[in-house]
Amino acid sequence: MKKNNLWFFTRGYRKFYIKAFLMVIIATIFAYISPLLIRFTIDHIIANKPTEWVQSQQFFLHHGLWLIAVSLICFAIVEGFFNYMRSYYAQYAAEGIARDIREKLYNHIQHLSCAFHNKNDTGDMIQRCTSDVETIRRFLAMHVSEISRSCIMVVLVVPIMLYLNLVMTLVAVIAIPFIFIFAIVFFRKMQHTFKITDEAEARMTTAVQENLTASKVVRAFGRKDHEIKKFSVKNVEYRDKHYRVIRLIAWYWSISDLICLLQIAAILIFGSLWTIYGYISLGTLVVFITYEAMLLWPIRHMGRILADFGKTTVAAKRIAHILNEIEEQKSIFKNEKEKLRGAIYFENVSFSYEKQKPVLQNLSFRIKKGQTVAILGATGSGKSTIVKLLLRLYEQNSGKITIDNIDIKTIERKTLREQIGIVLQNPFLYSKTIYDNLLWGNLEANEDKIYQAAEVASMHKTIQNFEMGYQTKLGERGVTLSGGQKQRTAIARTLLRETPILIFDDSFSAVDTETENSILQSLRQKVLNKTTLIIAHRLSTVMNADWILFLENGKVVQQGTHHDLVNQPGAYQRIWKMQYDNNIDIAQRVHAPPCI
Repeated sequence: MKKNNLWFFTRGYRKFYIKAFLMVIIATIFAYISPLLIRFTIDHIIANKPTEWVQSQQFFLHHGLWLIAVSLICFAIVEGFFNYMRSYYAQYAAEGIARDIREKLYNHIQHLSCAFHNKNDTGDMIQRCTSDVETIRRFLAMHVSEISRSCIMVVLVVPIMLYLNLVMTLVAVIAIPFIFIFAIVFFRKMQHTFKITDEAEARMTTAVQENLTASKVVRAFGRKDHEIKKFSVKNVEYRDKHYRVIRLIAWYWSISDLICLLQIAAILIFGSLWTIYGYISLGTLVVFITYEAMLLWPIRHMGRILADFGKTTVAAKRIAHILNEIEEQKSIFKNEKEKLRGAIYFENVSFSYEKQKPVLQNLSFRIKKGQTVAILGATGSGKSTIVKLLLRLYEQNSGKITIDNIDIKTIERKTLREQIGIVLQNPFLYSKTIYDNLLWGNLEANEDKIYQAAEVASMHKTIQNFEMGYQTKLGERGVTLSGGQKQRTAIARTLLRETPILIFDDSFSAVDTETENSILQSLRQKVLNKTTLIIAHRLSTVMNADWILFLENGKVVQQGTHHDLVNQPGAYQRIWKMQYDNNIDIAQRVHAPPCI
């Protein structure tokens, strides 16, 4: 069943709407009894034309008005109570449904592929998860019970009116079809207009989200005025689209009000004339006027309900766009009890993000367990793509990737990723304390382990120099730390995971050379017996790796140890000569003290 309609979202809460429906029936019955009591009072007590039953009840003759007054008060109280219960059940169900939708969305988003996130704007996703969910909640809370109330009122009141007077009933309901048809036309217009408005709001939200995320870049480039103008354009676009919604609503209310007032005027004119000529009683006229008011305004309100229903269907489809997206395919992990050791093999692997644009082409290499392998290459050569394929963020187009001779496609993504620790070039830190950010790497780690990991990452002393130490609160995305401090914090967080495979994806780019050497020397002992991949641009980071792969256009063009490659004509040697003084003998550098 596709998750694209309101019926799907109400699963588990439909019983509450059934209860609300029953409350509506009872409340409506008591609402309709009151005008009949008033009719009885006018025609038989005030007019002093008691029925045979009233004449036989002496007590009622003396206390009739008081009894009717008390009865009307009691009926109003009962009606109010059941209306309250109707609202309670509807609101309870709506809040629960909204909560479930949010949880389903959040849970589903966690399991969607990177490709989905890459092609969808964050601001638009936030819009769907907040504003669109609220649109559904508001409709389910306010209007579902109103729809049932309007239908029940028509079903119950028309037979009563027919019983009282056939001709007056025809006059009383003549405008109802026109109001209903007008409401349907309004609904169709509103549905299309709201979709355009909602998309405009999403674009405005995206502009705000991007500006807040890139606040440093905006200020560094002095583009504040440009961003203000860009937002102003989106804001004006949203305002103009929303004006169309307001104009539609204004036209509907005005015309429907006119139809309803004309209908009431018709009842008053014809009813007054027929009352004067004795065709109907005064009490019957009062009942028809009362019933007409009770009936017309809910039916008129159907237009607003249909308009909101149009908004809700649009919101439901936008949410369904996310929920109907296929999650990352689950695999059957054939070796659940066996922990990965770290022997990695890429065999003729090819991959492309877009058709006709290959990133990796028949790439093959082997990494032994516990080996430290460095991957170098120009931007776009496929270095980071190797990491993404290894983590199964994407699936290779062809070829095979194995760890310990196990095809990674047979390993559950969660299981695979739990055994691979990765430090990204631009690490993400949460707006929490440094301690909490480090703990995120391993929720069961104690203070000693956290301090040791920070020490290895050359971050322990830096943290201690902060006024609040490890309890220092970081800004959003760790904005209060420098680039190097963020990278070192991310390294410590990853080391706490104690995974058999470690990946450093250009993780030392913001760290000075001295600190880099200190970290690498500490890591040499820490990552002993762990398979380590280092992606870097600085040769000082990779020169002491066990093996080095040099990539160009998705292919390995050179591989070997630093000693082999630095004395071998090719790209590696050219970069070495560019990064270091050509006057210093290359052989001397080969025998430099190891960093890792």
